[in-house]
Amino acid sequence: MTLNVHDADLRATIMLVAKTGGLNVVADDSVKGNVSISVTDVDPVRVLEIIANIKNLRLLHEADVYILTAELRPAEPMQSYVLPIKFGDAAILRKAVFKSLDMEPDKPLSESTKFKDADGIERTYTYRYRERSSNDWKTDTEDEKDPRAKRVYVNPEVNALVLYGTPAEYERVKNLLATLDVELKQVSVEARIIAIDKNATKNLGVEWMWSTVPQYPDRDVEYTPPTYNSNGTLRTSGFYKETYTREANASTGYGIIQFGRGPTGTPFEFYYGAKINALVTDGKAKILSRPNVTTIQGREAVINVGSSVPVPKISSNNTATTTEFEYRDAGIILRYTPRINADGTITATIHTEVSTPQYVEDMGAYRFNTRSADTTVTVRDGEPMIIGGLIGAEEAKSVSKIPFLGDLPILGALFRNHRKSKSESELIIFLTAHVLGNK
Repeated sequence: MTLNVHDADLRATIMLVAKTGGLNVVADDSVKGNVSISVTDVDPVRVLEIIANIKNLRLLHEADVYILTAELRPAEPMQSYVLPIKFGDAAILRKAVFKSLDMEPDKPLSESTKFKDADGIERTYTYRYRERSSNDWKTDTEDEKDPRAKRVYVNPEVNALVLYGTPAEYERVKNLLATLDVELKQVSVEARIIAIDKNATKNLGVEWMWSTVPQYPDRDVEYTPPTYNSNGTLRTSGFYKETYTREANASTGYGIIQFGRGPTGTPFEFYYGAKINALVTDGKAKILSRPNVTTIQGREAVINVGSSVPVPKISSNNTATTTEFEYRDAGIILRYTPRINADGTITATIHTEVSTPQYVEDMGAYRFNTRSADTTVTVRDGEPMIIGGLIGAEEAKSVSKIPFLGDLPILGALFRNHRKSKSESELIIFLTAHVLGNK
């Protein structure tokens, strides 16, 4: 055949030779680029050999098919590598590591195949498996069934990963861990859990809802207390004025709700912390708990204020009846999962649950009244958040009587006293998160 091309596409040229010479030719994906060749009256197979030589390709002959592939490199040796984890959890990072590996570990890194080359000589060649693209991983539905997982092990004693792979994979995994294994910031969560009589909450002047409220002004605020004359009128001159400073983020823990604008242009403010402290003093509110817990960002912190209540589980068969007890948590459960944003704010996923056991005599078991709420909010470092609206009702019945006389039929009612009371309380939770280590 005669062929004369200049800077032509390599694959197109190979297909042209195959079509002209009536040959079955296969070229793998590694065959690419351009070629220039000019020959006259040359056998098509010889043209393929010339192209393979000048482009550093391998020409293989199997039955009636000619195969063109790139020059193969020897398969890299596999060995074990130990990767210490400094800050993270090796068990969690393991998944990201084995997902980054090239190929399935239950197959060899290389495979030998026998072909006859263009001269008819039988040769043995070693193929390396191609790297899998990111789309290939979409079919992995169960991580632990992924064969690559068998190549990465966790050493819990020293918090390290053991990788069985090639030097290239080892370098890739090292670079990956340098990005993932970083020191995580910690978040301290302060909580105040307060039960307030439902009637007393009306005195607060606020219907508590899921919300964040403006807290602690960004800077200290100076103010002057008013002075009055003896007749009760406001004194405007001729008196000594003393200026006080209310510090922002004071340790009192008082919160401030700002609303509207006053005559001077500054917003009205409501100090709910002071009001609640007054209610506690009057016996209309009760501080149930003031827990403080610290967690790493992204990890769930759990506050559980309560007890375990036995719940009977009765099973019977033809011969006997068996009663077993399962214990269920009752009380206040708070789950808080923080994430620190780039601007220093904290986005938190919060679940609150309040459950109260009530014994039912007819059933001989407890019934649980549960109040719960879920939300995700973003607050500033040190900005409190209020969780309210968790209202519960409690009924109580009591009987007092004079011994013997109170048990008499008909007339006994004169010597008995029945009391029935019903009360409602609202649970309010104040949460304040601080990023530890902030300067």
